[in-house]
Amino acid sequence: MKSVGLYFGPRNISLIEADGKRITNIIHFPVPKSETNILDDKAPEDVKIGQLLRDEVKKNPFESQSVNVVIPGKDFIIRTFHMPVIQQNELHDAVRFEARKYIPFKVDELVADFRILYDKPNRKNLVLFVGIKKEILEKYKGILAQANLKADSVEYAGFSAFRLLQQANIKEKDTFAVVYADPVEDDEANFIVLEDGFPLFSRDIVLSGYGEEGSVKIEKLALADKIEKLKIEIRVSLDYYLRKFPTRNIRKIIFVAPPEYRAELEGFVKDRTLASRFVELGSLVDKPGVFSLGFYKAYAASLTKTVIPKVKVDLLSVTMKARTAHVRAAQAFKMPELKFSFKYALYGALLCAAAFGWGLYKRIPAERDRDMALSLQPRVAGVSPSAGLDEINAKNNQYINKLKDIDAQIRKRFYLTDELDIIPQVIPAGIWFKDFLFEDDKKNVKLILNGWAYLEDGNKELEAIDKFVTALKNNPKFAGVFKDITMPSANQAQLQNTPVTSFAIVCKGAR
Repeated sequence: MKSVGLYFGPRNISLIEADGKRITNIIHFPVPKSETNILDDKAPEDVKIGQLLRDEVKKNPFESQSVNVVIPGKDFIIRTFHMPVIQQNELHDAVRFEARKYIPFKVDELVADFRILYDKPNRKNLVLFVGIKKEILEKYKGILAQANLKADSVEYAGFSAFRLLQQANIKEKDTFAVVYADPVEDDEANFIVLEDGFPLFSRDIVLSGYGEEGSVKIEKLALADKIEKLKIEIRVSLDYYLRKFPTRNIRKIIFVAPPEYRAELEGFVKDRTLASRFVELGSLVDKPGVFSLGFYKAYAASLTKTVIPKVKVDLLSVTMKARTAHVRAAQAFKMPELKFSFKYALYGALLCAAAFGWGLYKRIPAERDRDMALSLQPRVAGVSPSAGLDEINAKNNQYINKLKDIDAQIRKRFYLTDELDIIPQVIPAGIWFKDFLFEDDKKNVKLILNGWAYLEDGNKELEAIDKFVTALKNNPKFAGVFKDITMPSANQAQLQNTPVTSFAIVCKGAR
C-alpha cells in the first residue's frame, strides 16, 4: 500500500510517495523567500506555499490524497520532566497541570500529546510532552487543503526520523545521541538523546547566520563556518543534557549527515572520548543521489505505516484531548423518615475514631520519611531550602542568561591552534623562544615572538633567524592569518656568560 510523506523544511518542501519501502514518486521545491516566517498571520506565504504545493501535485499526481506530515522543531514545544507515579485515571490532568511550569503560555492553546517512561532509579515517571499551537496546526492544514490534500498524521521531524535508524538496523539500547544535520541544504539540525528508543532530550539547531542590509536578509555564514558552528552547538547540547541528566551518560553519537563530513565529525567526537557511527542513508533507498536531509525526513514520514518506532507522537490522535464524563441518570426517590438511634451513633463514632487513628498511624512514618528526605536534599548555593517556585525560576533564569553569555564568548574566541602548531615545524636548529605575547582588539591580532639564537657564530645566528622569518612568511596557513611579519630587532646579548643573538619577531593580521 502506497503512503506519502510531506516535510515542511525551512528552505525546501519535500514529498515522497513510497510503496512499502520503495520510492515511487518525488516532489521537491524551494519555499518562497520572504522577510517573515512562512506562518506569519500578516503575510500570505501560507497561501503561496499552498498554491505551489497544488501545482506540483498536479504535475506529479499521487495515488492517495492523504499525507503523513512532519514539521520542524521551531513550531513545537517539547519538554521532558519528572512526576510522581500516580493512578492512570489521574495521569491526564496531572500532566496538564505539571506542563504549565515548563511552557510560556496556556496549555489550552496547544494540541499536545505525552508519553511516559518509568524512571526506575528515581522511582518516578519521566514524561515526554509534545505540543503545537492550535493556530499553527490549522495553518498547516490550510496549506494542505489548498492542494486538496489531507493529513493522516502530524509529527515532529526529529522524532519521525527515528524510522531511518530502524531502516539502517541500528538497535542501540544504551543512552546515545543522534545528530541530524545538512549544512549544504541548511536544513534544521536536530540533536536528540535516546534511551532504548525513548527521547530523553531534544534540541533544534539553526546553522545559518543572517545580517540585515536594508530590508533584505543576507546569509553571512560560509559552509566551513556552519560546520564549526555545528561542532560548537553539539558541545553546548551535550553540556545542557548532562546538567539535566547527570547520571545517564551518553556513550555514542550517531550522525545522519552528508558523507563528505564523516571524517571531520568522527574526529570531533573522538576528541571528546565518545564513540561515533555514521549512517549510510544512500543504501536505504532505491533512488540514491546528492544527500538531502529534507528528502530523507519526508521519506521517513512515508514509512509511517511500514516502520513503527517504539515511541510515536501523532498530534492528530492525541491523549490530551478533552474528556467527556458519562453519567447515568438516577431515578428520583423519596427520602425515608429518619429516626435517631444511640446504637448507630456509637457505631459511627467508633468508625470515625478508627479511621482517624489509622490515618494518624500511617501519617507518622510518612512525615518521618519526609523530614529525612528534606535533611538529605542537596544544598544549592544562593537558593534557600524554603525557596518557592518563583525564587527557583528566577535563579534558573539567571543561570540560563549566564550560559548564553558563556556561549556568546565562546563564539567570539579566536583560535590559533593550527597556526601555532606550524612554528615548531619550521623553526631552524639553534633557535629558542623565551616568551611570546598575543594581542587581540576584536579587529586586529598581533603575535610577538621573543627568543635567542645560538650557533657559536653571530652571522650563522642571523641567517637562522632570517630563515625562520622567511619560513613563516612562505607558509600559506600561517601567513593567511598574519599577513605582516617583520623582525624589528636582532641584537647580540649574553645568556649565562654565553654570547647569543636576541631577536623579536612581530606578526600582525586581521580577524
